[in-house]
Amino acid sequence: MGQSAIVTGADSDIRRAVAIVFAREDADVMLSYLEEEEADVREVVTLIQDCGRKAIAQPGDIGSSTYTQSLVETAIHEVVGLDAVVNNAAFQIINTTSIQIFQPGEELIAYATTKRRSPARQRALQNSQQKKVYG
Repeated sequence: MGQSAIVTGADSDIRRAVAIVFAREDADVMLSYLEEEEADVREVVTLIQDCGRKAIAQPGDIGSSTYTQSLVETAIHEVVGLDAVVNNAAFQIINTTSIQIFQPGEELIAYATTKRRSPARQRALQNSQQKKVYG
Protein backbone atom coordinates (compact mmCIF):
# COMPACT_ATOMS: atom_id res chain seq x y z
CA MET A 1 0.00 0.00 0.00
CA GLY A 2 1.31 3.47 -0.89
CA GLN A 3 2.45 6.15 1.47
CA SER A 4 2.03 9.91 1.38
CA ALA A 5 4.35 12.85 1.87
CA ILE A 6 4.55 16.61 1.87
CA VAL A 7 7.65 18.00 0.17
CA THR A 8 8.25 21.73 0.55
CA GLY A 9 10.27 23.71 -1.96
CA ALA A 10 9.46 20.91 -4.40
CA ASP A 11 9.87 22.90 -7.60
CA SER A 12 13.61 22.60 -8.26
CA ASP A 13 16.98 21.04 -7.56
CA ILE A 14 17.34 18.33 -4.92
CA ARG A 15 13.92 19.24 -3.54
CA ARG A 16 12.36 18.31 -6.87
CA ALA A 17 14.30 15.04 -6.89
CA VAL A 18 13.07 14.18 -3.39
CA ALA A 19 9.45 14.57 -4.48
CA ILE A 20 10.00 12.37 -7.53
CA VAL A 21 11.78 9.68 -5.51
CA PHE A 22 8.84 9.52 -3.09
CA ALA A 23 6.54 8.91 -6.08
CA ARG A 24 8.85 6.24 -7.51
CA GLU A 25 8.77 4.53 -4.12
CA ASP A 26 4.95 4.35 -4.21
CA ALA A 27 3.99 7.57 -2.37
CA ASP A 28 1.45 10.21 -3.23
CA VAL A 29 3.04 13.64 -2.88
CA MET A 30 1.77 17.03 -1.72
CA LEU A 31 4.01 19.72 -3.23
CA SER A 32 4.60 23.05 -1.53
CA TYR A 33 6.25 25.85 -3.48
CA LEU A 34 6.29 29.60 -4.01
CA GLU A 35 3.73 30.92 -6.49
CA GLU A 36 6.37 32.30 -8.85
CA GLU A 37 7.62 28.71 -9.38
CA GLU A 38 4.31 27.49 -10.85
CA ALA A 39 5.77 26.43 -14.22
CA ASP A 40 8.51 24.37 -12.57
CA VAL A 41 6.15 22.61 -10.18
CA ARG A 42 3.78 21.70 -13.04
CA GLU A 43 6.65 19.64 -14.52
CA VAL A 44 7.12 17.88 -11.18
CA VAL A 45 3.39 17.13 -10.99
CA THR A 46 3.55 15.50 -14.43
CA LEU A 47 6.59 13.40 -13.47
CA ILE A 48 4.86 12.19 -10.28
CA GLN A 49 1.68 11.35 -12.18
CA ASP A 50 3.79 9.45 -14.73
CA CYS A 51 4.84 7.22 -11.80
CA GLY A 52 1.16 6.41 -11.25
CA ARG A 53 0.94 8.48 -8.07
CA LYS A 54 -1.20 11.41 -7.01
CA ALA A 55 0.44 14.86 -6.96
CA ILE A 56 -1.21 17.89 -5.43
CA ALA A 57 0.49 21.27 -5.70
CA GLN A 58 -0.31 24.06 -3.27
CA PRO A 59 1.57 27.38 -3.55
CA GLY A 60 2.41 29.38 -0.46
CA ASP A 61 5.02 30.52 2.04
CA ILE A 62 5.86 28.01 4.78
CA GLY A 63 6.69 30.99 6.99
CA SER A 64 2.92 31.47 7.33
CA SER A 65 1.28 29.32 9.99
CA THR A 66 -2.06 29.65 8.18
CA TYR A 67 -0.50 28.26 5.01
CA THR A 68 1.29 25.38 6.74
CA GLN A 69 -1.89 24.39 8.57
CA SER A 70 -3.78 24.44 5.27
CA LEU A 71 -1.00 22.42 3.62
CA VAL A 72 -1.19 19.66 6.22
CA GLU A 73 -5.00 19.60 6.23
CA THR A 74 -5.10 19.37 2.44
CA ALA A 75 -2.52 16.58 2.46
CA ILE A 76 -4.47 14.59 5.03
CA HIS A 77 -7.75 14.90 3.13
CA GLU A 78 -6.65 14.97 -0.51
CA VAL A 79 -3.64 12.65 -0.38
CA VAL A 80 -5.41 10.57 2.27
CA GLY A 81 -3.06 10.59 5.21
CA LEU A 82 0.40 11.83 5.91
CA ASP A 83 3.42 9.60 6.45
CA ALA A 84 6.33 11.99 5.94
CA VAL A 85 7.13 15.69 5.76
CA VAL A 86 10.31 16.80 4.03
CA ASN A 87 10.81 20.46 4.83
CA ASN A 88 13.26 21.37 2.07
CA ALA A 89 12.22 25.00 1.83
CA ALA A 90 13.73 27.82 3.85
CA PHE A 91 15.72 26.21 6.64
CA GLN A 92 16.53 22.86 5.02
CA ILE A 93 15.29 20.69 7.88
CA ILE A 94 14.09 17.14 7.25
CA ASN A 95 11.33 15.97 9.54
CA THR A 96 10.34 12.38 10.09
CA THR A 97 7.64 10.94 12.24
CA SER A 98 6.04 7.62 13.02
CA ILE A 99 2.77 6.13 14.16
CA GLN A 100 4.81 5.13 17.22
CA ILE A 101 4.40 8.70 18.51
CA PHE A 102 0.67 8.18 18.92
CA GLN A 103 0.33 4.42 19.27
CA PRO A 104 3.62 3.09 20.66
CA GLY A 105 4.05 -0.64 20.43
CA GLU A 106 5.31 -2.48 23.49
CA GLU A 107 8.05 -4.12 21.45
CA LEU A 108 9.26 -0.74 20.11
CA ILE A 109 9.45 1.35 23.28
CA ALA A 110 13.02 2.61 22.71
CA TYR A 111 12.21 3.58 19.13
CA ALA A 112 8.91 5.22 20.10
CA THR A 113 10.66 7.29 22.76
CA THR A 114 13.10 8.73 20.23
CA LYS A 115 10.27 9.60 17.84
CA ARG A 116 8.25 11.28 20.58
CA ARG A 117 10.95 13.91 21.05
CA SER A 118 11.22 14.76 17.34
CA PRO A 119 8.19 17.08 17.01
CA ALA A 120 9.12 19.14 20.08
CA ARG A 121 12.74 19.41 18.98
CA GLN A 122 11.60 20.41 15.49
CA ARG A 123 9.26 23.13 16.81
CA ALA A 124 11.99 24.57 19.02
CA LEU A 125 14.49 24.62 16.15
CA GLN A 126 11.97 26.17 13.78
CA ASN A 127 11.07 28.90 16.29
CA SER A 128 14.72 29.78 16.90
CA GLN A 129 15.45 29.93 13.15
CA GLN A 130 12.40 32.07 12.45
CA LYS A 131 13.49 34.59 15.09
CA LYS A 132 16.91 34.79 13.42
CA VAL A 133 15.42 35.34 9.97
CA TYR A 134 12.30 37.37 10.71
CA GLY A 135 13.32 39.06 13.95
